[in-house]
Amino acid sequence: MVALAPGIKGDTTPRDIEQRYKRACADVGKSKPQCALAWWAFRHAFAGKNWNTSVVSDYDYYFKVLPYPLNYKDRALFWTGAPVLEAALADQAGLYGSSNIVPNKIVDTMQSKYGVTAWCGKPGGIDYTSTNCPVYQLHTPSYTFYQAFSTHFAEKAAGTVFFLTGNTFRNTSMFALFELPTLLRNRSVKKVVVLNVFQENTCDQLPLTNIRDKVLGAYPRKRYHCAYIEGNVRQDPPSQDLLDKLTAVVSFHCSQVVNTVADRCMDYHNQQVPIHCRVCGQRLMKYRAKKSISYECKVFSAELKIAFDIDTSGDDVNIHLEMFCKQCQLSMQRTISAIEKGVHYKCAVTVFEWLKHTDQQCKVCEHFHACSSGHMGRSTVRSGRQAGFTPNLLIAHLEKIAPPPVLA
Repeated sequence: MVALAPGIKGDTTPRDIEQRYKRACADVGKSKPQCALAWWAFRHAFAGKNWNTSVVSDYDYYFKVLPYPLNYKDRALFWTGAPVLEAALADQAGLYGSSNIVPNKIVDTMQSKYGVTAWCGKPGGIDYTSTNCPVYQLHTPSYTFYQAFSTHFAEKAAGTVFFLTGNTFRNTSMFALFELPTLLRNRSVKKVVVLNVFQENTCDQLPLTNIRDKVLGAYPRKRYHCAYIEGNVRQDPPSQDLLDKLTAVVSFHCSQVVNTVADRCMDYHNQQVPIHCRVCGQRLMKYRAKKSISYECKVFSAELKIAFDIDTSGDDVNIHLEMFCKQCQLSMQRTISAIEKGVHYKCAVTVFEWLKHTDQQCKVCEHFHACSSGHMGRSTVRSGRQAGFTPNLLIAHLEKIAPPPVLA
């Protein structure tokens, strides 16, 4: 029996389902405005609808409000029969799974900690309830939610994906019904690695051989590997020895996988360095997305020294960039021309200070993030979200369109 949070009863009513969802949302680290907007999108998927007419597209807006991580390449972890081991492995190996992706983690917490096992709507208006709702029946909101999450998750996977199995593979599991077919159609998925912790010598037996045949017969073609790792899948918490063995297999089959948050930050730093300007630190611009408008520092080392007092002879390839942008090149020409004519010219370019990457509060990584999110840059007019926008304003607008039910 699942142990509920203190003060939470096993039965639920329409009055407290919203409160329990928001408490689960706060438990995963989201703010009150974010949780209010997420609840509105979640309720919108089933409120006022028949309990047996739910479809996957009902949750599309919910997944837009709580977006997935941007990069799933070589980091997607699917599972069956091993929820505790999946959560521990995802945390240690730096993988993404149902245990740490926010849209699903909120619902799992609402079910396990706050006792809301199912939810459904009532025809007419926008009423909803969590009482007498069928649990995990086809076309019910609770079943459709996990179907939608599984499909969205598999669609965003790329590179090498991992499947952790801790019991006999069932053809009625979410992985068999929704995740595997989506992975087979996903052109970005190149390899499927099965982590078998259930029973020795089952990699070459049914039903795992069915997965192998489907993966190898998929178009576009994909690679397949099944590895048996001995260990107790039921142990809670899992043994460190088993986690180390699984992490070693993950690292071996995926050259891009990283094991710690510090490694992920370092990987991000190294990816961003080559595409920013050595002088001003801004992102290098492209002309018609084909020709990069940039210049090599070593070719203009003398001019950079005169215009910006930058000595590129002592640059470290792991810290400093090799290119600078068109705007800085124009400023360099104007400065040198003014010096030759003996005219005072104030250069408008602020030279960016490049520092070695640090695991905590790396200033260079913060600068990269500011550039990519639009908080810094040459253009001050940007399309998209208007200034002064807050989630509360959107919630107020949505509530006018579809006001919440009045509960007695």
